[in-house]
Amino acid sequence: MNVKQMAPRRFPSGDSYTVAMLKYEPEEISALYHLQFQEDRDDLDYFVFAAFENPQIGQVLLLKYKNDQVNGTEVLVDSKVSVAAGLQAIQSTLNLKPDDIIWVCPQR
Repeated sequence: MNVKQMAPRRFPSGDSYTVAMLKYEPEEISALYHLQFQEDRDDLDYFVFAAFENPQIGQVLLLKYKNDQVNGTEVLVDSKVSVAAGLQAIQSTLNLKPDDIIWVCPQR
């Protein structure tokens, strides 16, 4: 699978939201898609993240907090992207099967 990793940048709207949660942990995502996760921290905790480019919606950010007890990795998109467009973009870019996604954001 050829996923174009990118250096993370500010989302165009200035905000993002979690559109879905993948069942995979960052280590599994790295192995599957050859994405390199980086470590950082915010006021909540340390986390790892990786960003990739989708031609339809732009940047997609994968994020996992270190002390998160929930299995899986969050998928964040720009706040101006609809849930449907965000899901379609990650499904097509990552070639996901329905059971690869364990949570979807309720319609906003």
